Amino acid sequence: MLTDFLLLTVVTFIFLFYTLIIKKDYKRITFLYSLSLITIFYTPSLYFFFGGEVYRFFSDKSLIDFFHIGTYTILIYLFLSILIDYLRFKQASLNINNNKFILVYFLFFLVPIILYYIIYFKQFPLVNLLLSGELIDRPDLTGAIPHFYTVSTIVSIIIPSMYFFYFNNIKKGYMHFFINAIMIFLFIASGNKGFLAYYFIFIWLYVFKAKLDFKIFAMFIFTMFVYMLTKGILEMNPEVFSYMMNSPFRRFFVSQGTCFIHRVDMVNEGFDFINNVSPRGLKFDVFAHMYNTTKTIGSAPTFYTGDFYVKYGLFFSLLIFTIISSILLYASKYLFILRTNKKLFFYWNIYALLFFISMAEIDFANGIRMLVAILNIFIVVFLSKLYLQGIKHAK
Repeated sequence: MLTDFLLLTVVTFIFLFYTLIIKKDYKRITFLYSLSLITIFYTPSLYFFFGGEVYRFFSDKSLIDFFHIGTYTILIYLFLSILIDYLRFKQASLNINNNKFILVYFLFFLVPIILYYIIYFKQFPLVNLLLSGELIDRPDLTGAIPHFYTVSTIVSIIIPSMYFFYFNNIKKGYMHFFINAIMIFLFIASGNKGFLAYYFIFIWLYVFKAKLDFKIFAMFIFTMFVYMLTKGILEMNPEVFSYMMNSPFRRFFVSQGTCFIHRVDMVNEGFDFINNVSPRGLKFDVFAHMYNTTKTIGSAPTFYTGDFYVKYGLFFSLLIFTIISSILLYASKYLFILRTNKKLFFYWNIYALLFFISMAEIDFANGIRMLVAILNIFIVVFLSKLYLQGIKHAK
C-alpha cells in the first residue's frame, strides 16, 4: 500500500506544480476540474492512508485500487494539459450587445422562479428551520415540492448567468450585494449548501482575481454559517465548534472521493450494477454502503468516471475521461484568449458544466443540466446576432 500511495503522491505533486506554478491554471475556467481531481483522488487517499475512520467501510484492496485509478487519471490529465498548452490558437473576439431579446429571455425564467419561491416559501427546509425551529428533509430527496429539479436547474445555471451577463453594467456596490443576497437565498433555501461554496469559489477566482483579503474571509464565514443551518444547528457551543472544525472540511476534501472508493469496493464485492440498482439511482445504493445503513435515505454522487467504472470497467472510464478532458482543456484555452465583453457569462456556464461533471454522475437528469448550460450560451449568442440582423434590416 505504501508504494501505491507514494506513487500517487509523486504524480499529484508534479501535477500541482505544473498546474499552479507553470500553467497558473487558477486563471482559467478548468481550475475547478483540476481542483476536483485533487479532492476526489488525492485528499481522500491521504485521509485514509493516515488512518481516517469516517466512512471506512471498505477493504484495503479497494483503497489500493483507488490509488491506482487516481494515479492513472491525474497522469492522463497532466499529459493532456501539456499537449494542449503547446497548441497554437488564433485569437478571436466575440462581443455581445445588451438588447431586449436577451432581457426577455432572462426574464422568462426569472419571473416564474420568484413566483415559485413565494408560493412554496414555507416548504423550503432553511425557511422552515428559521420559522419553526425544525429542519425538514431536502426537496431533492423527498420530492415534497413539485418541479423542484427543474427549478433548481434554472436557479443554479440561468439565474447566475443573468447576473454575470449584466455584471459590468451594475456600477453600484450595494446593487451587487443585493443581487448576490437574493441568489444566495435561492441557492440555500432548499438546504443544499454545496453549490454555494462553489459559487463563492467562482466569485473569488474570476471576480476578485484570487486575492486573499477580507472578502474571501467573509465568504468563508458565511459558508460555515450556512453549513450549520443545513445541519439544523442554531446555537454555538464547544461541541458545535469542534464539529464545525471537522465536518465541513471532511465533506469538501474527503466525502466526494470516498463515494468513488465505495463504488470500487462494491465492484470488488460483486455487487450487481445491472439488476440490483435502486430505482432512484446508483448513488442511493452507494450511500447505503458508505454509511453502512439502509435506515437513512441519501445520495452519494462522485466524479463522473465513477459510474462508468462500475458499469464498464477501468479502461472505458479512462477513455471517457480522456475524451471529455480533451474537449474541456481545448475549450478552456480558447476561452482564455477570447476577447469578449461577456467573459464572466461564458465562464459561469462552463463552470456550472464542470461542477455537474465533477461533482455528480452522468445520468439523464444531470445530462439535462449540462445541456442547459451549453444551450444557455448558444441562445444568448444567437439572440445577440438576431438583434443585430434586425437592426441592419431596419436600416
